[in-house]
Amino acid sequence: MTLDEYASLYDRFTKRYEKKYEQIISAEIKRQINSYVKSGNLSSVSPEGMAKILRNMHIEIGINWAKLLNKRTQKRDRFSDYMYSLLRTYMIMDSYNASEQITQTTIDHIKDLLYQATILNWSINMLNKELLNIKYIRMRGLLISRTETTYASNLSGYLLMTNSNQFTSKRWVGILDNRIRRDHRILNGQVKGLYEPFSVVNKYGITVQMNYPGDRSFGAGPDQICNCRCFLIYE
Repeated sequence: MTLDEYASLYDRFTKRYEKKYEQIISAEIKRQINSYVKSGNLSSVSPEGMAKILRNMHIEIGINWAKLLNKRTQKRDRFSDYMYSLLRTYMIMDSYNASEQITQTTIDHIKDLLYQATILNWSINMLNKELLNIKYIRMRGLLISRTETTYASNLSGYLLMTNSNQFTSKRWVGILDNRIRRDHRILNGQVKGLYEPFSVVNKYGITVQMNYPGDRSFGAGPDQICNCRCFLIYE
């Protein structure tokens, strides 16, 4: 595949899943907030529902993207049982940690609104209206859906290619428009060995490493992974 063909395939694939899971994730965020509205207790805001969604999302996206790449790059209709098991295992490993971070952001948002309500003397109805703001919920749903789609597709591609014995290097590809973050514009076009991580300086001036776009296994934070649309090609 040429770079343009790969980019087009990746774009169509990720946009389809972003759209699908944006609605599911938005509904779960609304459910989390509603659990607080009904109980008045922040401990009722639980990550379990989000963890289940992310687990299913990662598995579906990871397996389907790997199948596409396997067919396009290695001319095989299916991959081994070992690869299927490996992909499935990796796809569920980070689901709960990610769901806890997402849930904590929801809790922090509720706390911020409670503080505003106190300062501005909002009524309960005004507070609940702000808590269940549709625009905010949809915005977060899209952000999370895009972030997790990038993570799952790039992780599955990385696992497939590092086990293929066909490629020796990887190239970071960024979407060079006005939405790309400066750090990833710098990474665009960089080539590394398959097992060699990319290095990027985060907003605190600290160098963090990433094996692929969306990789948080080395400690990359939201400033490097949220809303990322980058991908890798293999050479």
